[in-house]
Amino acid sequence: SKKTIDKIPIRLTLRENNAEIVYEYSKEQEEKLFGFIPLSTKITTTVSAKTGEVHSEGSSWMLDFIKKIFA
Repeated sequence: SKKTIDKIPIRLTLRENNAEIVYEYSKEQEEKLFGFIPLSTKITTTVSAKTGEVHSEGSSWMLDFIKKIFA
């Protein structure tokens, strides 16, 4: 399934990745710890400039850690 860009990026970069031109963008994402403590984290996504396909999506290690503990 294809993912689409759902928010306006805060930083957009055009670069080469493994001989392919890609866009890399970052955005802020709001999360809730314990359902009520607001957390803000930066998500970085790499998208093919040719096909629009999402190559990778990464978040901060802190958010990944919290999701694993409280999932």
